[in-house]
Amino acid sequence: MVYIQPGTAWIGSPEDEIGHLVDEQVQKEIRIEAGFLASQNLVAQGEYNLFLAASSQPLPKGAIQLPISNILWDDAKEYCRWRTRIKHQNQTLSKRWSYDLPSALQWEYMARAGSRDAFWFGNDNPPEYKTLKQQDCVAGSRFQSGPQPVAQGTPNPWGLFDLYGNVSEFCGDPARWQKLKSASTGLNKNYRMITIKGGHWESDGAECRSSYHRVWNADVPARVVGLRDVLNLSENI
Repeated sequence: MVYIQPGTAWIGSPEDEIGHLVDEQVQKEIRIEAGFLASQNLVAQGEYNLFLAASSQPLPKGAIQLPISNILWDDAKEYCRWRTRIKHQNQTLSKRWSYDLPSALQWEYMARAGSRDAFWFGNDNPPEYKTLKQQDCVAGSRFQSGPQPVAQGTPNPWGLFDLYGNVSEFCGDPARWQKLKSASTGLNKNYRMITIKGGHWESDGAECRSSYHRVWNADVPARVVGLRDVLNLSENI
């Protein structure tokens, strides 16, 4: 894991950023007060299989080097709780520390790695997004048939892989209830909605930007979404 130091960062996007959406925050400077550890890579199938086996769940087919995807947000949260329990039982992790999904704020902070631009390496031009494709081989391309083994692209300056491509990532912010019209009945219904950050193998370049986010029904498996865990610390290192 990589230690992400506390510091200031610019989040959101200016209105003139290519791909800017109205539901993105106006770019502003914020302060991250607490440092945390972040996994360099997306959680791979092989790692996730250990959790499934420990909880007597069937193991999916697929290469163990691929990022886990097509799971529920609750499953991703439970994976983090399971990993915390194992480390506590083995006495390899302080009881004051715990694994979790990154908050949307943590995710954007570590994705930007100090940049104010659309991507950590600067801005890029549609529709080609040539620099994005050079940095992350499964982002902004729409030509991949599925996820690729983790850590095939270039890490950002803080050492993190696959932030803009391969699979998108669940965020750990609490689910919030939202009333939406049901596609099956046409009636309004309350849904648990969660936040997803990062691009995936079917994203266009604008959907890979650091400020981009999606809102997703927490009770529906997300085919193109996986996870990266972080370790929240009780004090800065």
